[in-house]
Formats: sequence, structure tokens, C-alpha cells
Amino acid sequence: MENAKSEPPQKHTLCGKDGEYCPIYGIKCGTNIEICPVYRTFRIIGRKWTLQILQEFFVNRGVRRFNEIQKSLKWITPRVISKRLREMEDEELIVRSVFPDKSPVRVEYSLTDKGKGLNGVIQTAKKWGWEWETVEVNRT
Repeated sequence: MENAKSEPPQKHTLCGKDGEYCPIYGIKCGTNIEICPVYRTFRIIGRKWTLQILQEFFVNRGVRRFNEIQKSLKWITPRVISKRLREMEDEELIVRSVFPDKSPVRVEYSLTDKGKGLNGVIQTAKKWGWEWETVEVNRT
């Protein structure tokens, strides 16, 4: 069986001048894109359904139980919600708290300061979308 070769890391090339400092992203062109703060931010929040789950926390004061998220986001399967919550926990955007003193065991998820910091990013994106969106939508 062949060993799977990993692809070399993608390089930052947005400003097009290899080795020169990029004033937009704050890194040198030609370096591993994984260290680019913009890339890392969108890698996290760009996963399918992550924004919708985060929004659940923002509109509900930062604390949610799994069933509350599931009821509110009916179109997302429980398996996917669970996977996204684990990823968000791994990224330290949320904290999972288990309260075993009651039956059934109660589990709550709450935003960390890092997770709360994304609210500004999302609000800025929303403002940009309203200002520049070209598709006609009902904005009530």
C-alpha cells in the first residue's frame, strides 16, 4: 500500500511579491498561509453551519444546551451540530460544562472570550453584506 503524501502547505501569495511583507495580512508573501490571521479566522468560521451555531450563542447571551441549538436549527442534523460544537471547543471558541448532579446529566456550552470576539467579525461582515449585497432580498 502506498503512503499518502501530504501536499506542501499553501503559500501566501495574495500581494504577489514573494518574500516581501504584506501590509494587508501582516505576513511575508511566500510563507505558509496557515499563519495568516485572516486565513485562520475564515478557516474557523467558514465551516458549514458554524456561523449559524455561533449566532445561537450571540442571541442567547452566550450559553446554550445541545437540545436548544437543535430545536432552533432544525435543518442541521444532530451529528453535524455535535461535530461543529467539538470543533468549536477544539478552537477554544466555546467551553463544554457538564453538570452530573442531576439526572439526566446536564451539558451546557458557553462562549469563551475568544468566541465572543467573533461577534465583531460577524457584525462587520453583516454590515458589509447589507451595504454591498446586490441580490434583492426582503430585509425586514
